[in-house]
Amino acid sequence: MSYRFLRMPSLQNFIGLLAGSLLIPTSQVVAQTALPPFSSSESLSRKPYSPQVILPAPSQYSYYLGPGDELKITVAGYPEYTGSQIILSDGTIALPLVGTINASDRTPAQLTQELTVLLNKYVVDPSVSVSIASQRPIIVNVAGEVQRPGPVQLRSIKAGTDLGQSLSVAGVTSQQRPTVTAALLEAGGVTRESDIRKIVLKRYTPSSLAPASPVTINLWDSVTSDAANRDITLQDGDTIFIPKNTGGDALNPQILARSTVAPRTVRVKVVGEVKKPGESLVPPDSNLSSAIAIAGGPTEKARMKEVSFIRMLPNGQLDQKTLDLRLLTDSIQVQDGDVIMVPQTAGDRGLGIANQVASPLGLLLRLFGIR
Repeated sequence: MSYRFLRMPSLQNFIGLLAGSLLIPTSQVVAQTALPPFSSSESLSRKPYSPQVILPAPSQYSYYLGPGDELKITVAGYPEYTGSQIILSDGTIALPLVGTINASDRTPAQLTQELTVLLNKYVVDPSVSVSIASQRPIIVNVAGEVQRPGPVQLRSIKAGTDLGQSLSVAGVTSQQRPTVTAALLEAGGVTRESDIRKIVLKRYTPSSLAPASPVTINLWDSVTSDAANRDITLQDGDTIFIPKNTGGDALNPQILARSTVAPRTVRVKVVGEVKKPGESLVPPDSNLSSAIAIAGGPTEKARMKEVSFIRMLPNGQLDQKTLDLRLLTDSIQVQDGDVIMVPQTAGDRGLGIANQVASPLGLLLRLFGIR
């Protein structure tokens, strides 16, 4: 394929051709087409090219770019502008001719529009697309009724993940996405006293914008009905607060313990006449008999008719019960920190227990007033 380049006629020849076609004197055409004079001081005072970019307004689900994000930038037909860019610690990226561009605290859509305007100075009708190739690790704060409140770090979105599609997934926890449920699990799961119907999410907002309105999330619907809310993808700087259930309509503890936002295990101390005395990790929906079974089960000397169960109440008081577990069936759901004591069939049961437990457990039992 060959191209023909046409040289433009000089201004004097063009005026002569125009005058001849219109049958008017050349001097009249020159007078009418003359440009107005301008001074050198006026030309020096002109401002350089600086396009005014009107960025699209973000939504409450918008993701703000930041240092460490890897971007895939594509400019159709211009490979020199196409490729991967990692946002530097100062929040910038760099493109040929364009130079340094601030990408931090912008959404992918906003950065796409800004690059389109900037590249329009150098290329004709640029078609620009910006996508996230790999999301930076993010840190969010989880407070309230969780096992380990405080900042947690969540894993990144892997390369090839479509962020828009991931936001539309409802009620499903993906290990590839930093979601609300993933943050709750990273914080150890919610407590039995939590009200997961009123979880408050405060989205990160750049300082140049007004703070976003808090989002209230009802995860109980995700557990008990088909009216599940989307499992929102988090971003760096978000804050999650799980309130305590202070109303009279308590959530079903069995259902809550089986949910994906509950701790995977709770710590229960099973001491005395069991095959593996000590602290056991027990599923939160287990009962006392299951905890004894996880501890290896009772020994031949176990007196299962008089098993002691000790629990510290929220007000700091101890609740102690004696249970008959000879059939290894009961309806008491374990909680984190529970103590189960299986006595001997004869002798000083308290002394026998004290000799079997480790020093930290012995101290705990003395605090409980057992020794």
